Amino acid sequence: MRVLLLAAMPFEIAPFRRMEWPKHLQVQFAVTGIGPKAALYQIKSLMTHHQPDWIVGVGVCGALDGEYRPGDIAIPLEFVSDEGSVLLKAGLHKSYETSGRMLSVRRVAATPISKRSLQEAYTAHWVDQESYSWALAASDVGVPFLAIRSVLDTAEDYLPDWRQPFSWRHAVKLPLRVWMAQKNLANVGRQWICGLS
Repeated sequence: MRVLLLAAMPFEIAPFRRMEWPKHLQVQFAVTGIGPKAALYQIKSLMTHHQPDWIVGVGVCGALDGEYRPGDIAIPLEFVSDEGSVLLKAGLHKSYETSGRMLSVRRVAATPISKRSLQEAYTAHWVDQESYSWALAASDVGVPFLAIRSVLDTAEDYLPDWRQPFSWRHAVKLPLRVWMAQKNLANVGRQWICGLS
C-alpha cells in the first residue's frame, strides 16, 4: 500500500523519516509548506507523482476548545475552512475512530480572543492551516485522508508576535512543546499508519 505522508514543516515530519515501516507500506514523505495555498498546490503535484492509496497529514495544531492541552493528539473526523468551503470527512479507518472538527485558516489564530471567535463561528476543536487543503485534494480524487496533529498551543495561549512584547513570554514554552509534539506524533502516528488498509 502506498501512503503519502505530508507535513507543512520539516520538523513535523522528521520523527516519521527515522522510523522503520512494515514491508506492506510504501511510505513517501513530503513537506508542502505553510498555509492553505502552498498545501493545495503541492499536494496536487504529489498525488499525480506518487498515486497514493492513503494520504496522511501530520504536524502541530492549535486548540480552540479549552479541554485540549499541549501534546494532546487530534485525529479529526471533519475538516472545514474559514473560506466558507464545504465540510469534508476523514477517511474511514478500520481500527480507530476519529472525532472532532479541524478548522483550517488563512491567517494564524494567535490570540485567545481570535481562537474563541473561530471556535464559536465554526464549532471546531482545533485550528491549523493545511489540513483542509490536503483533505480537499484527496477527496477530489477519491483517496482517503487522515490528519494526525498534536496540540502546540492551547485556546488560552498567545502565539509570539514581535509587535506585541507581552506575547514573547509564550515563546519560551515552544521548544519543549515542539519536542513533546514530535514524540506524541511519532508514537500515535506510527500505530495509525501501520493499521491502514
